[in-house]
Amino acid sequence: MGVAERPEASKIEIRELFERGTVYADRWTSEVRSVLDVPDSPLTDAVTSALNERRSVVIAGNAGDGKSHLAQCALDRLATRTCFEVTFDTPAPDPVPRDSIIFIRDASSLSDQTVLATVQASRSAGATLLMTINEGPLSSLAASAPRSFFSHVRDVLHQRSVGEDENQIDDCLVINLAGRQLPRSEFVLGVLDRLLPSVTPCATCGKSSTTCPRVVGAKMLRSSKRARRHIGDLLRLLSDGGRHLSAREIWVYVIDLFFGWVCPPGADDVENLAGYFWMRIFDGENGVASDISRQFDPVTVPMAREDVHIWQGRFDNIKSDVGYPGSAPSSLSRDSEEHGLRAFKSAKRCFFFFGKELDVDQILAKRSLAPRYGTMIQRAMKEPRPVIRELVGLINNYRLGLDTENDLWITRHHGLAAHRRPSALAATGKLPIDKLKLQVPYGRESALYTRSGFFPTRLYLAWLSSDQYLQIDFSTWERLTEQRVLTVDRSQETLDFALDLFLSQADIAATDDPEIHVFDHRRREETVLRIRPEERKIEVIS
Repeated sequence: MGVAERPEASKIEIRELFERGTVYADRWTSEVRSVLDVPDSPLTDAVTSALNERRSVVIAGNAGDGKSHLAQCALDRLATRTCFEVTFDTPAPDPVPRDSIIFIRDASSLSDQTVLATVQASRSAGATLLMTINEGPLSSLAASAPRSFFSHVRDVLHQRSVGEDENQIDDCLVINLAGRQLPRSEFVLGVLDRLLPSVTPCATCGKSSTTCPRVVGAKMLRSSKRARRHIGDLLRLLSDGGRHLSAREIWVYVIDLFFGWVCPPGADDVENLAGYFWMRIFDGENGVASDISRQFDPVTVPMAREDVHIWQGRFDNIKSDVGYPGSAPSSLSRDSEEHGLRAFKSAKRCFFFFGKELDVDQILAKRSLAPRYGTMIQRAMKEPRPVIRELVGLINNYRLGLDTENDLWITRHHGLAAHRRPSALAATGKLPIDKLKLQVPYGRESALYTRSGFFPTRLYLAWLSSDQYLQIDFSTWERLTEQRVLTVDRSQETLDFALDLFLSQADIAATDDPEIHVFDHRRREETVLRIRPEERKIEVIS
């Protein structure tokens, strides 16, 4: 007799889960998990293989990154193997069977003493350990037991997070999901594929599926792969700008696009415009929607020809995957200017997702520098040397107004201006760019798990002769691309201080007869001086 298959979760059960907004995947039943799981084969395969080889596995990451879900999916794949889950009420067996898996689902739910004792007993018995952990408990456990298993794990994770070569743990696989940028994988499309079939009319509309905005929008989205990809593009651009989006945040955001809306009783068509997914993407009541709206709302990008057609309601003149379900904004504006503008906003956002001839990348690039920053990081992962040259050019221009990329000028604030916000910077030497290196976080994971979305949110410019580095995150890079300002600006002062510390670590020899380049940002003037200490004289060269 064959083994009976587990029944799949019903559509009603899935729909009720979405209506409640229950996105804690580690609490889903195995039936729900089998329906809603967005496969991450490279990672799941790696964890499953390690467990089959009797190697321990530590999965680290932030809350909501999917640590427990990954562990559970790997366990579901295993052939028959005894697994003991250690909880507050259920300690590890004594003695620990060698041919077993000891599973700590969440190290933060147990005391340090319990975790340390469990790990010690498991590793002494030669059993396989599977554990999920975040930064707080890991730091506490490493501090409690210096030069132990946990201090080694912490060192490995920290080295990977700054792009350094790390020592491996031979009998343990360590994965840090904090380095994963899920919008760079197929995760968003996978979430949409599993959610959209479950969208039903809201409580107000009942069984009326022809007018409820969330159902109409879901049907349109299911028919257009282009529109689904554009949703992923918006979330990817947030990650380009350094925004880490966990699996839970993405699930919550996408669920809210459809299940977070209930039509107001007696509302007219204009009031219900707010219920379409293309409106909620930018106007939803959550932080992700606010960030997307602030940086990438297409309404703020002028499109002369398309804007006229949209305003007049000539939607047939705009090539689109689907027809717009609303009325012409111009006709609504005759009764209410506010209604007309609201309808125009809805129609233009709809066109952004479904328009066939729209250059979405160009539109988004007009709104934010995040696409350029993301492209730079991609280039750094393949060939760091040109990116080092580019960053050196930005620093030289920002500090001294010099348009050169071959050498990094060692600039410092003018000492005479220390009592006030300095406008002048001085350079007494320079170093070639081959004295620098670029550290790219999670490069190892990106190469090993190619479809899992591992991607850095920052780069580290470092000296070959020093362990000091300059963190190049999106805000730092964005500031370097701008002109210096002369008014008090805290972010600029912070960057100046970071650059001062980094440049002070340069391995550059002192000269007896230094030539000093001084750039006055107030006057936009450069002066070259030569100091003659023996004559106690300063010579102005130019």
